[in-house]
Amino acid sequence: MSILNNDSGDFKMASDAMACQHPPICEDHDAGQLYGSMDSSDARFPFNRQVSGQKRDWRSNSLNCPTCNGTGRIGSERANELVALIPCSDKRLKPRRLTFYITISIVTCMVLCSLIVFFIYPRAICISDLSINNSTASTRSNLSVFLNFTLQGTIHNGNFYSIKVLNITYDTTLFANAFYTTDKQSFTIPARSSRKKEAFMILELHGRAIFEYCTMEYIKVQIVLLEMSETVTVSALWQNMQGSQHASHYVDCHVDRPSHAISLS
Repeated sequence: MSILNNDSGDFKMASDAMACQHPPICEDHDAGQLYGSMDSSDARFPFNRQVSGQKRDWRSNSLNCPTCNGTGRIGSERANELVALIPCSDKRLKPRRLTFYITISIVTCMVLCSLIVFFIYPRAICISDLSINNSTASTRSNLSVFLNFTLQGTIHNGNFYSIKVLNITYDTTLFANAFYTTDKQSFTIPARSSRKKEAFMILELHGRAIFEYCTMEYIKVQIVLLEMSETVTVSALWQNMQGSQHASHYVDCHVDRPSHAISLS
């Protein structure tokens, strides 16, 4: 480099490089190649070069995406091979209306459970209209009186499923004497329905006092009090249940005379 003196006494610097108008040489240590500097008129354009098949922007010091090569699109043939990375702050990862869905699920489960419990909850077996029909009295010896009558009752199934009646036990008490009869004939009662059941019973009354009472000719009506109960054993779903009904009736025990049952009020 030389220093020249002009007429005004000022000094001017000039370099051989500028005189020859050769651009300065710069070296890229990353790539090991020499590049010339950009002209001031081209400073608005990015200075790009290829590094291992990728474009580098020297202004932002970044590399383009190797998958789409900076185009922002990928081919449909590679859609099943690529995995997208989503940042944790992305709104798509945040649950939407989570409280609403949880509330709906809880309410739905509660309603379903309530309906299941309501329909399968076992209800008691009811027996009604326990009465005596077609009662008669007869004698076969001097000290015995036989009472013949039909015991009738209605069995109600209040469940939402059918039940199976296993057996019916009839208990009749007269003058502290208990008489039992069991009907083991099984049958099925449909859901929310009822069935009427009848049983024919014969009671034998022993003793001179009761014989004389039932054979008195000057007394128009000879009545005795019968304490009756009907117990039903049924099978419903996974368990057995029982239902019972008690009633009291007056019966005319006059020998050889049709008797009529009179219910207690």
